[in-house]
Amino acid sequence: MFIEQSKLTEIKGNTTTQKTMAIAIWLKHKLPDSRLKYYNLNRLAVASGIDYKTLKTYMPKLLEQKYVHTEGSEGKQILVVNNLASRNSHKNISLDNFIFDSWKSVKMALRALLIIRIVVGKEGLKKLLETCHDPKPWDNYKDAKRNVRKLVRKGVLKSIDQKYEEWGISLKRLAKEVGCSVATVEKIVNYAIAEGWLRKSPNVEQIYCKNVNYYGVEGATFTTKNNIYVVGANIYSLTPSSIACFPSLSSLLKPFSSPSPNSPND
Repeated sequence: MFIEQSKLTEIKGNTTTQKTMAIAIWLKHKLPDSRLKYYNLNRLAVASGIDYKTLKTYMPKLLEQKYVHTEGSEGKQILVVNNLASRNSHKNISLDNFIFDSWKSVKMALRALLIIRIVVGKEGLKKLLETCHDPKPWDNYKDAKRNVRKLVRKGVLKSIDQKYEEWGISLKRLAKEVGCSVATVEKIVNYAIAEGWLRKSPNVEQIYCKNVNYYGVEGATFTTKNNIYVVGANIYSLTPSSIACFPSLSSLLKPFSSPSPNSPND
């Protein structure tokens, strides 16, 4: 199954639209030929395994967002789940690696994709700046420079000479992307890590300072007898598995779609 990548932008920061899309994907997965004859909410609840009250709440939203439509006269209506993919295959994302246990598992995976988008953008920006400052023979240096100038005009970078600095990505930043609490986004991150889509690394700087002796130091997270430690937001990176699972996501997201890497809030 495929969905158009632009639909991820539509559900960014909105948990209601995320749930609506998850239900649409689940119905597409469950209904033969994406159709249900003699449609009513009771029949749909039985066919899909989704609670009746949930369907009653979200069916108007599914119709409004044009994820589904009905055909035929009243009493003989057919529910049709519309195509979620683009005709241009390169604009689509494969959902073959989603776990279709329930519509809620689909919702979790969709939210994980929103987080992966942030990581893809940040890694792309890192590659872009590295290409400008230390190009390899196979890199397209001219294109990289042109994209950096675009970033400067957009205000993402301060100058064309700016180098990449790793600040990590805070849970607060990811929570804003999904539109949920920090506690919830932590569960989503752990899910993505468990699925092998993301890798998490601690972001800790150790500075040797003889005889600091546990005293407080401005800007430090904590100190020990001879060291100062500055702990930043965790660093997230893509895994070979995520690139294999979502190749279109990695290739389509442009590096300059990501916020600046040089802010502690990112």
